[in-house]
Amino acid sequence: MLRIGFFVVLLMEWSSVVAQNTLYDRQEDQEFHAAVELMQKEKYGAARQAFDNYISSDSKSINKEEASYFRAFCALNLYHPDAEVLYQDFVENYNYHPRAGLAYYELGNFYFTREEYPKAIEYFEQVPLARIDQQKQLEARFKLAYAYFSHKEFDAALEKFDQVKTSSNRYSAAASYYAGYIEYKNGSYDQALVDLQRAETNESYAPLVPYMVANVYYKQERYDDLLKYVEEVLEKNPSRNFNELNLLAGEAYFFKGDYENAALRYDTYAKDGKKLPPDTRYKYAFAT
Repeated sequence: MLRIGFFVVLLMEWSSVVAQNTLYDRQEDQEFHAAVELMQKEKYGAARQAFDNYISSDSKSINKEEASYFRAFCALNLYHPDAEVLYQDFVENYNYHPRAGLAYYELGNFYFTREEYPKAIEYFEQVPLARIDQQKQLEARFKLAYAYFSHKEFDAALEKFDQVKTSSNRYSAAASYYAGYIEYKNGSYDQALVDLQRAETNESYAPLVPYMVANVYYKQERYDDLLKYVEEVLEKNPSRNFNELNLLAGEAYFFKGDYENAALRYDTYAKDGKKLPPDTRYKYAFAT
């Protein structure tokens, strides 16, 4: 009977401890979720303080890992100087955690938005692409390419744009346009033509492409293709690069020996008060 009584007392004490621990865990969970709620409401200062308090508690809750990541996220949005260190510490301490793959992606995005492209490049280059979803992979690749482009590192930019441009995705038109622009500047006219024509199918880039495409034909001395292309563009939208396209058409007619049409195109170019370029004035005089 004494042994049974002792067992009952021990069981009651153990139940009390479990109840207290459960209550403590619930309280900690509430503190964690309250901090998350503050963060979701973009109250980053209060959220950071709450996460700091939660992390400094004696709890062994697995939510501490999440809290460490969210604390870094809040610090980043508050422009706190320790934000980068907090992210790096998270990656080192919890490299197995699913969010470890997002840390450098978040840092890259942050500096990209602020147009601090060297810092964006630094962090996007460290993103473990295999550990993030496909959409974020594409976004990281494109933004890295654009950061290189904006920093005038065109060879690196082209390599990254090439990884995005050919698949069907939200960045393919933009990647094609910037790749085509770089290739045009590099004198890689055949490839530039492929990429620019791909970009032209997107309404956002259609107004930007025709002058470069016409210039590619001009550089390649493909005057018939140039004239056909200019006519198609101006038929669809007469105001699109009107003056510049007419000037190139005039040049094409001149080199084909069709001086009458060359003069007409030169006149069309100049009728709004625009002056012919110096080297074209001679051609115009000759054609008339």
